[in-house]
Amino acid sequence: MQFMKKVGIGIAAASLVCIGLFNSVMVNNEAGYQTHVRTIMGTEKVLTEPGYDTKWFGKATAWKQAQTLQFSIVKDGERSPEVDDGVGVDNYKVVFLGNVDGAVEASTRVRMPVGEQFLQIAREYRTPENFLQLAVVPAVKETLQTTASLMTADDFFAGGRSEFGSNFDDQLRNGQYAVKRKEVQKAVIQERQEGDKLVSGAGSDGEQKRTEFVTEKEVDNKGQEIRKAQQFVSLGAQVVEARITNIIPNEQFRGRMVKVQTAQADLAIARADRLKEEEAKLLAVARGQREVEQKRQETLRDQVEKTTNAETEKLLALTTASKEQESAVIARKTATELLEKAKIDGLAIKTLADASAYEKRVILEADGALDKKLATIEKMTDAIGQAIANAPVSQFSMGGGGSGSRANQVEDFMSLMNAQNMKTLSLDMGIKK
Repeated sequence: MQFMKKVGIGIAAASLVCIGLFNSVMVNNEAGYQTHVRTIMGTEKVLTEPGYDTKWFGKATAWKQAQTLQFSIVKDGERSPEVDDGVGVDNYKVVFLGNVDGAVEASTRVRMPVGEQFLQIAREYRTPENFLQLAVVPAVKETLQTTASLMTADDFFAGGRSEFGSNFDDQLRNGQYAVKRKEVQKAVIQERQEGDKLVSGAGSDGEQKRTEFVTEKEVDNKGQEIRKAQQFVSLGAQVVEARITNIIPNEQFRGRMVKVQTAQADLAIARADRLKEEEAKLLAVARGQREVEQKRQETLRDQVEKTTNAETEKLLALTTASKEQESAVIARKTATELLEKAKIDGLAIKTLADASAYEKRVILEADGALDKKLATIEKMTDAIGQAIANAPVSQFSMGGGGSGSRANQVEDFMSLMNAQNMKTLSLDMGIKK
């Protein structure tokens, strides 16, 4: 049993020795890293491809190809976030133009060079932590402060975040601006009410001015901006990303911001009310104009309707008059034709009557109207006979059958009446030869 234990111990020891020898001789370069190898013979090399390579009992330092620098805002009692491939800086503050400070939350990512440039960084700084702490962190802090000195905190929180981030990224990649601070006098723009309008200006009391400090970029004789080169960039490191995610100003500025926001809100409300009143006024004017236009259109419509009706009535009257005139013309023509026809008919009747009269006259002239005369004599004779028959007869007769008798009297009367009738009728009882 003891022999087996000794054998096991020997195998374990041999394994440990082999592992130790292997680790002393070989080194593994992981993906995303490059390893700086220094052998015991004084040679150096850089492993960039993943896998094992020899180091011959030398020293191997693994560098992540992209290093990260994280600026964090940590409150009391909180833990700062861990950075796996870089270092972190807690509660770093910058001072804006105008002496307002604020804590920065930002991130910067730097890609390491390869070849001889990487060897130069590895020889000078030895470890990635040293490189970040001694080269990158100071440069980023200085760039943050230079960027903050280019604008005021009011400008930053009034919409200058994008400009701040762009300036920070540009200076970190291409070098910091050389700046100078100067004092300027600026006019205070005030708003005053003039009638219904809000006018911007200095007012009637004279122009008011205030002193401000501004920072200007220095330029050379050619007009080019003077820059201070970033040391770690000149060694071959490349800025991959530079972001400003947040800046929290001090308590005094935040309190002032609350007051400014309240004042701006009140001003915005007042302007909104003024605009509302102006819009209400414009609305009232528009409504009045609409009502006037509506009435005008209604009046115009009535006028057009009345004019149209009058024209229609006029056209109807003209049409009726024309129709009546045409009817009158037709009636006149008809009457004329009827008159002509009546004339013709009358002429025809007259002609017929004249012909009939002529015919009768000719007949009368031919026989002296003998038939009629005879008929008349006959009627006269009958009347006389009737009269004699109805005449009273005397009861006494004087004498015999002489001339004084009734028979003789009747005969004489008849002869006298016949002669009288013949004379009256101009009847010639003789036969014409």
